Amino acid sequence: MSQNIQFQSLAFDFKALDVFQAVYNSTSMTSAARQLEMTQSAVSQSVSRLEERLGLILFERNRPLVPTPAANELAKQAVLLLTGAQKMEAGVRECASVGRAMVRVGMVDSFTATVGPKLIPRLRGRSERLSVWSGISLNLEKDLLGGKLDMMIGSRPLTGEQNVVSWPLLREPYFIVLPDRMAKSITRSGGEIRLRDLVHNHTFVRYSLRSKIGADIEAYLEQVGKVPPQSLEFDGTEAAFAMVNGGLGWMISTPLCLIHGASVESGLTAIPLPKPMPERTLYLLARKDLDKEVINEVLSETIQITRDLMASRLVALAPWAAELIRVG
Repeated sequence: MSQNIQFQSLAFDFKALDVFQAVYNSTSMTSAARQLEMTQSAVSQSVSRLEERLGLILFERNRPLVPTPAANELAKQAVLLLTGAQKMEAGVRECASVGRAMVRVGMVDSFTATVGPKLIPRLRGRSERLSVWSGISLNLEKDLLGGKLDMMIGSRPLTGEQNVVSWPLLREPYFIVLPDRMAKSITRSGGEIRLRDLVHNHTFVRYSLRSKIGADIEAYLEQVGKVPPQSLEFDGTEAAFAMVNGGLGWMISTPLCLIHGASVESGLTAIPLPKPMPERTLYLLARKDLDKEVINEVLSETIQITRDLMASRLVALAPWAAELIRVG
């Protein structure tokens, strides 16, 4: 059976105890007032009201003040009560923070650099302890499965993992990216740009085979029998696009990566691969024990930001590719 505890008859509140402690420790109304940034009169009135409510004398008005035995006992109990109140407040705040569960998020590099700047501020509104990791999908998957991440955006759904749930975020085609001047030169000499001509006559700038995107592109080239004999290999999107922009070769990439690369470099041309064009899908993956409301909110916001990004940026870079993208 529940009990209702009545506190109306108590002679003090936390503020009165705080003032009392300051006077007790300093044995001076003036020093306590300075410490609490109050007037001496306000401190004196607070102590007098406390004495009146208790029906006791707490201090002999000498210089310095002399605490009575009642004041000594109240000082001991006040420390326990105020310390307990502080712990209670901290515990309530911690509970509220934990309630906003999502604190550790991983994103593939191209997603971090493009969608991240608008998504991360929204995630920070849910947790004061938000941590965002960026890297290749395979490494992030290990961190998610190892309990180091709560949620990630990656390139595989991990359907075989019982403790992970996933939702598709973005499906986008792979296409050819080359410098404007290379595209104009090839077009002038032979009309339509053909994959075979690029493979045999120009250096291929590839993503590292350690990444999912690099492995996918390599598998496609092997499948169509057009593996470039010359290549430069890079882990990051920015470095790869810088090489292409510098005229060192051509590459196969995706719309999201093009937006990432074009934010640093310009002068790039994107053209479709021969049909059927390969695609990549990015997924939102989360631990099953993560709060479903948090997951749904993050999923909804991520889809909206991604859709807006594609509508505003891709039309200028590769308008033909906009029709081939599926968000959500």
